[in-house]
Amino acid sequence: MKKAVLLSFALFLILFSLYKLLHVNYKSIFYSDSINIEKTPIDNSAISDINQNLDTINKYCHYYCISPKIIMGIVIAERSLHKGPANYFEEYYVKTEFLSKSESYLKQLVEVTKQKLENMKMARESDQEFGFRLKHGLIWTIGLCQISIMKSIEIDSAIAKSENCPVKTVKENIGSLLTPSLNIKYCAFEIKEIQEKYIRETGLDISNNIGVLCTLYNTGRINESIARYKQTNIYPRANLFGKFAEIKMDTLLSILKLNPPEAKKEGYR
Repeated sequence: MKKAVLLSFALFLILFSLYKLLHVNYKSIFYSDSINIEKTPIDNSAISDINQNLDTINKYCHYYCISPKIIMGIVIAERSLHKGPANYFEEYYVKTEFLSKSESYLKQLVEVTKQKLENMKMARESDQEFGFRLKHGLIWTIGLCQISIMKSIEIDSAIAKSENCPVKTVKENIGSLLTPSLNIKYCAFEIKEIQEKYIRETGLDISNNIGVLCTLYNTGRINESIARYKQTNIYPRANLFGKFAEIKMDTLLSILKLNPPEAKKEGYR
């Protein structure tokens, strides 16, 4: 009898632990909020990828009138702070599973995911809960600038409307995210949208603020940030992600040998 009670209690603790795990922010499982960004180096793979794609970064930043430092800041922060098993698993799963599915299956999955996200928003629940993310792969972030498939569909639709071009299929959007040049294009367009929305609704120009723009890109909480500024008139602040991009930028530019006058010409200073 005593053994049965102990086994039941142990089972309860295991189930309770699993419940708690599935209802915490997934980032807190894999990434530390207490990381010392001053002592954290820029990931070497981020430097290499930026160097290889520098012409593309310059091209789309010039086209969308944004600073190249924002995209470079996003890449180094994503790679240096968010490098973990979750990232590798998500991209591997997308490549091996989603790309093998039919377009009709993916379109149906998009609609189901949209409804789930809307329900969570109405219930004021977070889509960052580990359990939710495990079951909804379309919200995983992939590619050089770590954009979710759902977000890419939204960005692609806006690009199609703005530039009068065809809307891509779900599978084409996934392919775009896995292609560095197109991932950069999506990122650049999103940054343009953020800074334009901010100045349009608040009169505040954040186009040269690396920390704030990288933060808003990272969190996606643009509307909340704008509402807070309107209520308090307090300038938006950078989170850990944005601060890392900001404080490491001079080091990155030095490594890439993007010094004046070349840097100034391309908008790096």
